[in-house]
Amino acid sequence: MRRIATAIFALLLSTGCKTLIVPEQPPIGNDTWALTMTSIYKVASHLGHNVTYYPKEGYGMYRVYLKIANKTSAKQTFDFSGCYLASGKRKWGVYIVDMDKAINVAVTDKKSNLSANETVTRILIINFPDGKRFDTFACSQVGEIPIPETQPST
Repeated sequence: MRRIATAIFALLLSTGCKTLIVPEQPPIGNDTWALTMTSIYKVASHLGHNVTYYPKEGYGMYRVYLKIANKTSAKQTFDFSGCYLASGKRKWGVYIVDMDKAINVAVTDKKSNLSANETVTRILIINFPDGKRFDTFACSQVGEIPIPETQPST
């Protein structure tokens, strides 16, 4: 019973204290992959594997929620280390890749193997400087998603 209570508490902590920055954007893709960025939230911290992660001083922590689909008839690997938020030419890469499960589980090598025609969801944790606005979210295997200028100041 104690484990269940701890799991519920962890779930509540991981979902609370977040501010929607960018709502779902139109999907992008190529012959191999389809990617939908379903939202970007600013969060105070990220809980994972009995550790709470915080952004370094002068930075905000952002959760980028993604849906990624393997459009081929063969198993493939998607490398999330090629994903980032950008402001102009400056890029800030992925800090943590989360499996997007009820209990936070990190993808240790920032890669996910997808079976033929499989679709998965992931949460990317990215630290981004306070006081800046990002104008692009991108993953090198798929392309760029322009971010609307209407986002609130971070």
